[in-house]
Amino acid sequence: MKNFIPLTILVPIFFFSCKEDNIDPTQSFFKIYDTQRSDVSFRPIDIVQTSEGFIVIAEQEADNSSFMGLQVIQLDEFGNYLVETVIPGQHFAPVGEFITIDSSYYFFTMDDLNRAQLVKMGNDPSVAEVIPLTGGLQYPLAANKTAGNDLMLLSYNSADLQTVLSIIDIDGNLTAGNGYTIGAGSDVEARIIQHFEDPERYGLPFFCGPTGIGSYYFNGFYNYTLSVVFTDLSSSTPAGVIQGQQIDNGGITALLPLTTSTFSLFGFQFNDNFIQPAQTINTTDISSSIDYMILPFNEFKSRTPAKIRSYTSNGVVYSVVAAESQSRSVVLYFYDIATGDLSGIHTIGYHNPYTLGSIKVDADNNIVILGTTLLSSRISRLFVNKLSSEEIAAILN
Repeated sequence: MKNFIPLTILVPIFFFSCKEDNIDPTQSFFKIYDTQRSDVSFRPIDIVQTSEGFIVIAEQEADNSSFMGLQVIQLDEFGNYLVETVIPGQHFAPVGEFITIDSSYYFFTMDDLNRAQLVKMGNDPSVAEVIPLTGGLQYPLAANKTAGNDLMLLSYNSADLQTVLSIIDIDGNLTAGNGYTIGAGSDVEARIIQHFEDPERYGLPFFCGPTGIGSYYFNGFYNYTLSVVFTDLSSSTPAGVIQGQQIDNGGITALLPLTTSTFSLFGFQFNDNFIQPAQTINTTDISSSIDYMILPFNEFKSRTPAKIRSYTSNGVVYSVVAAESQSRSVVLYFYDIATGDLSGIHTIGYHNPYTLGSIKVDADNNIVILGTTLLSSRISRLFVNKLSSEEIAAILN
């Protein structure tokens, strides 16, 4: 296990991606963050824009656990590094989404006993509050916000062998939830533990979110297979399921609800990937992920991580699909959801490999991408790329 190295020695080196000198440097930048130690690397989880800049959560190897430790990094409005914040207590395996409610930002981690915990912070992460959770939840896998102002947490119950979806208020109280069996065998649990112990090699695309008031979805293990489950949490039997293939050899990597029955999908089938920008799905029926693989995309690397976000420009609504190409660039595909047509492509990275951590659309309709790149072809470092709405409009035209 490598020794923990704090980010207080982080020194930003940066390159601006702006094409015109008159572009506001707070609206468009590209920056890479280096340290003075070649044996330190970070795995980005998520980023949130605050009124004063940005907060990044990332993982780094911890010297007292087989799970990854937590890093919280604060940037200014130009993307310049400010400080690393140490959250009191022990925190491992942070999960996104970064959830904004009013003027506070929330995310989940777990402690050294694998218990899920909620972290709340404002513009200054140094005064973050760690909120204990009711309900005895363990092994957090993914998080999101409900259609109201509550938190969603997807977690794993090792005692009952269940994937658990919970609704939690901002004070950490469990207000609703249910568990869904992963199956009785040991193979599925072993894959979940691998996901925590070595996310770089064995990370799985867990996610969750709302499809409306009182209706939800999650991507997790159900009945031996990584599947998308639709539920209203009233029963441990799902309302509908998109089944994956053979534990985790096929399934959905990312999903964005467009309506209550239409979704943007990014999926995989063994080493192939596919996109459906506007797919109708019966959320009260059982289907298979392979049903939606009409045409494989050869550009993407095998089992690439992927994210999908909604973006509106000039009155047109797009699904922005971000994933990693076989040439190890991060590629953004913009689909017009009304027609399903591809409207533009943007590529990040040319010579060095780039990986995807997160993508967000900010309040000014800019897009912020978080990921990693390699310096000198061997040292992994965080990058943040902010694309202005003007740059995105040029991509779409």
